[in-house]
Amino acid sequence: MKKACSILSTALSLTVAAMVAVMALGPPVAAEEVQSRFDPTGRLRVETHFLVGAGIDKHDVGYTTTDDTITMSGGGGAGLGLEAGYCPHRSFEISGAFGFQSSKLSEKVENAEGSFKRIFFRVTAKYRIPVSMAGAIKVGAGGGYYSPSDLDLDFSEVPGGAHNIYSYDGAAGFHVSGEYEHHFASWNVMNAKWSLGAGVRYYKVEYDLNTASSDGENVPLNHPDLDCIRVFDGAGVDFFGYLAAYF
Repeated sequence: MKKACSILSTALSLTVAAMVAVMALGPPVAAEEVQSRFDPTGRLRVETHFLVGAGIDKHDVGYTTTDDTITMSGGGGAGLGLEAGYCPHRSFEISGAFGFQSSKLSEKVENAEGSFKRIFFRVTAKYRIPVSMAGAIKVGAGGGYYSPSDLDLDFSEVPGGAHNIYSYDGAAGFHVSGEYEHHFASWNVMNAKWSLGAGVRYYKVEYDLNTASSDGENVPLNHPDLDCIRVFDGAGVDFFGYLAAYF
């Protein structure tokens, strides 16, 4: 729990710093270039983003030699994504995102590995609130689909350990988000209007166990040892930054 709080605190600090930099360090714009607020109405928006976060629920999967608990979460981790959207009105945007994210063991150890990799598809409706001539806050909500994924825990080099793989069905979830976006009037590349942004997203999803194996041998789904991981909580909080173009 302390480690998760530390990750969230660090990520929040980085996000705030990125937002401040986006607002304060952009290239100067002459007065005649910004005669009115940026209006995205009728524009197609394409974005590439990175994300990093922490899962809400932690599953204990082992211990270090100093008796620190090793955990794994179905949410959080690092990832990349692409997003495309359309703005039918200057205050409204609808977008779809596709990306990849991977969670790792909470502690880095030499003789064990673990990961939970998944692909996500999200649709988000966003309300846009201009706060300056070039900046806007956007709040959004929507739903998504998260691909079938494997929780891969390789503790085979640990005395008494094994290589366990838990396969989960794909699942639907929901999310809410908030972000700040800053447009740069002097950036004119590929006949597009460019922006930088940063924000935070909370999402909720749960994965149902489909199959399980240990050292290549199938484990019956009714095995009592699977009770604690039969439903894998994939909820998390991610902080993200992006570069976007309006065409």
